[in-house]
Amino acid sequence: MPRRRPLNPRKTPRQSRSQATVDAIVEATTQLLREFGPDGTTTARIAKRAGTSVGSLYQYFPTREALVAAVAQRHLDALTAALARGLGPDALTAPLHDVVHALVTAAVEAHARDPRVHAALVTELARAGATDFAATTLEHLTTLVEGLLVARADLRVPDPRLAAFLLVRLVDGLTHAAVLDAPHWLSQPDFTTEVVRLIEAWLSHHAPAVGSAPDAG
Repeated sequence: MPRRRPLNPRKTPRQSRSQATVDAIVEATTQLLREFGPDGTTTARIAKRAGTSVGSLYQYFPTREALVAAVAQRHLDALTAALARGLGPDALTAPLHDVVHALVTAAVEAHARDPRVHAALVTELARAGATDFAATTLEHLTTLVEGLLVARADLRVPDPRLAAFLLVRLVDGLTHAAVLDAPHWLSQPDFTTEVVRLIEAWLSHHAPAVGSAPDAG
């Protein structure tokens, strides 16, 4: 089992100048992961690209892994924000196909935006023993989807929590697999179409029959 190293920042920037330095370091790390992959992304290269010193880098990040985790967290935050927009108030009344398509599209686009960086982050976090790094984000997304399944009048899901867990992991698993094994599929409309079809086929089993009477309360 890989030895887990510290992934939290050493300190949080409190001034705009310090925040600008951290932003430059994180952006430099992102660029280098894209260009050279995990093995070529050294702290010396990161510091040079960010226009700072290695010492300054370590003021904010205790390890190289902590810096990689900061890049990963920004990717997760962007994904969460994109999916949360798709789970807004309109998702309660919009056609189910439109809602599912919007959510799958958001997930695919977030992963397709920078597949080389995404793949590098997966590799680096695994080396750091942080295989559960995205667990909190996935749990948050599961809660959002669960709320949608409960609130939709056209669905009667027996166990919304289980259904939300399965749906979130399905989309996350398929997009991750595409990033790692077949990134070219992420740019193909058929990929999104087929994932949407899978989800709709499953949800259709929990949709009330047309003209059926509501359950007696």
